[in-house]
Amino acid sequence: MEYSRINTKTQYQKYCKQYEKIVSDCIAKGLDESKNELAELLYVLIKDYDVRNQSKAAESNPVEFIKALMEENKISAAKLSAETGISKGTISDILHYKKGMGKIFIRKISDYFKVNQEKLNVPYDLRNYKMAS
Repeated sequence: MEYSRINTKTQYQKYCKQYEKIVSDCIAKGLDESKNELAELLYVLIKDYDVRNQSKAAESNPVEFIKALMEENKISAAKLSAETGISKGTISDILHYKKGMGKIFIRKISDYFKVNQEKLNVPYDLRNYKMAS
């Protein structure tokens, strides 16, 4: 099979599934997936797509960026809350533009999604401003 730069969500999902299968197979066999050339190629192509598409979402505003990350990773606000320790109410308020993002929130979200904190530390308009911790 020939591989190319990822340009569609469908192609992205297909490559991700292939990558996950290769990694799972390597782990099951006790092999180092970083030594698998196809896994390395898929990793580079997937990472390239992620970088190109995350920067597009970040240009709009950090709330939309978080929403895009949640959608891409198929994560609900409830799951995000459970896995980051951020209250459901805080996440909901931020996603609905009712609270601003505080330092702790930005740090936890950037750590969780493995993105640079600067992508979340961007001014945006709020409806009823309150600062989230």
